[in-house]
Amino acid sequence: MGLGRLVLNGRIDINRASQVRRDAVEFAAQHQNKIIVDLHQVPFIDSSGVGAIISIFYTIRQAGGTFYLYGLQPPVQMVIELVGFNQILPILKTEADLRAAMVGSEPVAIVWYN
Repeated sequence: MGLGRLVLNGRIDINRASQVRRDAVEFAAQHQNKIIVDLHQVPFIDSSGVGAIISIFYTIRQAGGTFYLYGLQPPVQMVIELVGFNQILPILKTEADLRAAMVGSEPVAIVWYN
C-alpha cells in the first residue's frame, strides 16, 4: 500500500456525489493508505459533494489511512470554508505542500475520475 492520488474533474453535485463517494472509498480500500483527492479540475461542489468528501475522509481515517485535499478552486474552497470543513479536512494549498505530503510514500496509483 502507498500513495494514491485521485484526480476528480467536473461538477460534484447531487447527481455525482454518491458515485464519487463509492468509487473513492473503493479505490482507497483496495490500494492505498494515503490518499490525495485532487480537485483542481472541479469548478463546483454542492452540499452533497461536500458530504461525499467528508464521508471519504472519515472512511479513510477510520481505516488508519491519511487523507488530503489538494487543488481547491476558489468556488470549491469557498463552500468548504463556508461550512467550516477547512478546520477538519487537511488541505494542501500549494505544490510544495503536495510534494511534502508525498515524501516517504511510494506513488502506486493515480486515477482520473470523470
